[in-house]
Amino acid sequence: MGKYLEEKCYSNDRRISPELNENLIKIKDELDKVSAKDYYRLKGAVIYSLLMNEENLKQNQVLERICNLTNYDHILYILEESRSTGIVNLRFAAVSVYKDRFKVSYPKIKVLIEKSDHTTCLYGYRKIKETISNNKDLISRAVNGLTKLVEI
Repeated sequence: MGKYLEEKCYSNDRRISPELNENLIKIKDELDKVSAKDYYRLKGAVIYSLLMNEENLKQNQVLERICNLTNYDHILYILEESRSTGIVNLRFAAVSVYKDRFKVSYPKIKVLIEKSDHTTCLYGYRKIKETISNNKDLISRAVNGLTKLVEI
């Protein structure tokens, strides 16, 4: 990863929980050449995996849990009309959890996420699933040992 991209990723990660950040840095270091976009997709896939493994997660807690994992103060940071790759991939993770765990339709997810239309929800879901299928081993290593984060 180039120095600029590395600094950008690390500076944006100052908001993420230290345990999750540590595991993400480990997998980022294993990747030879990774773009910031790929890194944030990978982070979204890891957050999706953590939430899918959380036993008592309720539908109305998804965005709040993403905020807790990433140390954002309020869900409005995720719902704002930001096109930042980091924020977009957090929304993609939320879309995927709503779809897979709670079987919510894309039009209904659009309402829950507020700023996304249902085709964006479909695109986000597809990107998270693609990232997971291409990086199963990395994601399982990132999630490994983080069960205490989802047991809060």
